[in-house]
Amino acid sequence: MDSVFTEVTTHSGRITVEACGPVDAPALLIAVVGTSRGLVVESNAAYRAELAQHYRLVFWDYPPSQFGRAATNAPPFTAARVVEDYLAVADAAKVGKFAYFGYSFGGNSGLQLAKRHPERLTALVVGGWPAIGADFGAMLTACRGMYETSVDPEKYPNFASMLPSDPEQRARIVGSYRSFFEYYDSLQDLDKPAQEELAKSLTMPRLNFADALDIVASLGPGGEVGPTLIRNEATLNAMGWSTRVLHVATDSATAHSLAMEAKVVTPLLREFLREVL
Repeated sequence: MDSVFTEVTTHSGRITVEACGPVDAPALLIAVVGTSRGLVVESNAAYRAELAQHYRLVFWDYPPSQFGRAATNAPPFTAARVVEDYLAVADAAKVGKFAYFGYSFGGNSGLQLAKRHPERLTALVVGGWPAIGADFGAMLTACRGMYETSVDPEKYPNFASMLPSDPEQRARIVGSYRSFFEYYDSLQDLDKPAQEELAKSLTMPRLNFADALDIVASLGPGGEVGPTLIRNEATLNAMGWSTRVLHVATDSATAHSLAMEAKVVTPLLREFLREVL
């Protein structure tokens, strides 16, 4: 199915937006794989193959720093800034109300979108991120460490050997790490009670899923995605959330990436969205 591409410029930088599927179908924004011109073309194609017959799909390449498109002297990459960017993406795709699916960072930022603009969402799907119980302090520590080592890798020779030699590619990595460091820094007041208050306040249909073994070791306690969801599943259900603990991985090293593959996610999306839209 043919895609329509547009570019939108925000305070964060230039963002490529892709829309495909029937224009009169329910809209679904997917903050997982980027556009078919982005970095994970095969994953984009897999999502389009499974969903574009029934939904007006919107993808975007994000954050701009990861694609060498960050604005000069861009303001901090805060949660509020990310939400503004997401609304600009929806507007560029000519989408008013929409269902939203985000995974990992996209799942967390989807919660921030739902908090600030619930009137735009028809449904919310948060994958690879616990809707409550996330350790933002640990996430900040991990992201600060990645940013600092990318800025001055000579102090960390093991890390330096993993960085690309091309200056432009290196700059993109540094910019990307800085974006996530700034993002999690903006959420340090979001402790578990505040997360529970947010999760309880949302009224649109909502689903939280993760693989049971999803533990991103490099992120410390902030990377315990699956176990955190399991611990808080009953609380979320009592708040009206649908939840799904997956068992697609055999080890924690692969769980986070496996549970975002289209063959795993699209059946969940079709089942959930068919019931609530």
